[in-house]
This record gives sequence, C-alpha cells and structure tokens, in this order.
Amino acid sequence: LGAGLFVLQQWIGTDDFRNRVEVLVGSALGKEVVVGSLVVDIWPVPAVAVNALQIKTRPLMRIERVEVRAVLSGLLAGRLELATLLVRRVEVSQTAVDDLIQSLSRVQAVAGNRTAGPDGGSLALLPRRLILDAISWRDQNGAATTIDADVRLDAAGMPQQLRMTVVQGRLQGMLVWLERKAAGWDVAVDVAGGTIKGTLKGPTAPAVQGKKTGLAFNGRLETNNVELELLLRRSAGNDPGGPMRGKLKASTTFAAEADDLEGLLAHLRTHSQFSVHHAVLHGVDLVRAVKTVGLNQGGETRLDTLTGQVVTQGRVIELQALNARSGVLSAHGDVVVATNRALSGRVFVNLGAKVV
Repeated sequence: LGAGLFVLQQWIGTDDFRNRVEVLVGSALGKEVVVGSLVVDIWPVPAVAVNALQIKTRPLMRIERVEVRAVLSGLLAGRLELATLLVRRVEVSQTAVDDLIQSLSRVQAVAGNRTAGPDGGSLALLPRRLILDAISWRDQNGAATTIDADVRLDAAGMPQQLRMTVVQGRLQGMLVWLERKAAGWDVAVDVAGGTIKGTLKGPTAPAVQGKKTGLAFNGRLETNNVELELLLRRSAGNDPGGPMRGKLKASTTFAAEADDLEGLLAHLRTHSQFSVHHAVLHGVDLVRAVKTVGLNQGGETRLDTLTGQVVTQGRVIELQALNARSGVLSAHGDVVVATNRALSGRVFVNLGAKVV
C-alpha cells in the first residue's frame, strides 16, 4: 500500500499529468488554465490538491490552493465519494467573474447542457461540503472584500446550510446564515449592529411554453435596527464616513428571472418600504440650504421622520414617496438614480408656510 501511494504521488507530480489536468479543466471552463503543482495527501484523510492555479480570465483569476478530500469509507468500499472541496486564498474581480460566466455559458451551449443523474453521473462527484478560505473579490469600482464560507451541499449540489463571514472590506464583520427548508431557504444576516431575516425561494428552472427555460428566484426580507452610518461607510478603515446615520427598518421583496446566471442580477427587481429612526444627514444643513437657495454648505440635519420606498430594476434605483420632517421643515418627492449614477426627479420642501 505504501509503495502504491508513493507511485501515485510521483505520477501526479509529473509534468505530463499536470498538463493533462490543465487541458481537462481548461476545456470545462472554456479558459486557459495554468497549474503550479499537484500533490497527494494521505493524512488525516486522502486528498488531492492543486497549488498555484491560474485561470486566464480578463483580468487573471488566481487561486492559491484547491483541495479535494475523499470519503475514506467509500474508498475502502471501492467507491469514489468526495467529502470536502477546499478553496484557499483566491484573488478575483467582478470583471473576471463576468468573463468566466460568459465562457461557461458558451461551453454549456456547445455541450447541449448535458447532465447526469445521481446514479453514477457527475452529481455523484459533487462534494458534501465546500470550504472557502480568504476569498478576495474586487468589485467594478476596485473595492475589495474578503470572505470565509462553509457550505453543506445536498445530493443535488444545492446549498443545505451556509455560514459566511466578511473578514475584510466595506461590510467587515457581517455574518450570513442560510438553511434550506421545504419551501426554500431561511436567511439571517447580522450586519451594522442590526439584523436582516427572511426567506429565499429558488433558483428554479421554470419551463415556460414557447420560451427558453431559464432561472428564477424570489423572496422577502425584514430589516431591523441596521445602523446606516456603518452600512454606508466608504471603507473598512477607521473612518466610517457615510452620508447618514440612523436606525433602518425595512420590508423588502425581490425577484429575478433570466436565461442564465449572468442575467439574474441584471434582471433583479426589488421593492422596499423603509423608515429611519433618529436619522441625521451629514454634510448639509437643509434649513440653511433652503434659506440661502443652496449656497450654504456643511453642517448636519436631524430628521424627526424619514420614510419612503426604494424600487430597483437592475442597476436603476427609484426613491418613491419620500417623506422627511425636521422641525419646521418637511419634504417629499421622488428621485431616480440611473445606471451612470445621474440623479433626476423632483423634491418639494416646506419651510414653515413657504414651499420651495
């Protein structure tokens, strides 16, 4: 047995085997892949690991280690069952993810979306557990977020349980729990001193007559006591920043339908009814600004009430039925934030008996 394991380790470590893995993974992803090295571990459980993996997306995607651990009892019985997939120290950007998703879509289209059942097909090789260690993601604005996650998967490869922690970035300290129930998933989030709880249904693949089968999901979330100053902070540093502070309470529904994963976020629709308690606007004194026709800058405005609705369609944001009151000042209106962040709309401000 020892001699066999030694031979296996030597074979996997050869350039020929490494090149075969690069071709196999590259064909599955539709992108050129470079593998630094492959190793076999025996203790504490049998495992095969890929080190210094690079996927030639634009920009480059780097993964320090991908480790696959087998179920020992299955190996002793002559079956290959995967217990854990560990992915450690990944550097990836939103642009690279978009590039990879497009590539995977092309590969699936060429393959005709062939799938195998759980009896000896590809689903049998899905791991029971997925561990993500120090996964760093950079958004389109260059802001980086690093997460750790532990996911338990069911026989169909869908998350059964998930625990995720944001260890670095704008939402540092956020904890996310997800557990699958009969009707979907229960979601719980601890963020910015408050909680977000609700349900998520999907993603499903509805068959619509006369249309291409796609993906769909929907859900509802309840937000309580989330501190806006922490939620809107500009960075993970000591300066929280942000244009406002106050305790956010909101009720949100969301839904999306698309032909593939790439289009889900672009077609995401949300509707939120919100209120902010003890709201304070930083950087502007609205009473002075109204009196001076916008010439006043700086200061802050304490609001007695702030309520409204937020409706989103993809990256377009609409603020509807906004109502704010601060002493003798009251305001209401509607504002649209376009995809290029440009503002449009109309706000009416009442200062005593005068309307501006």
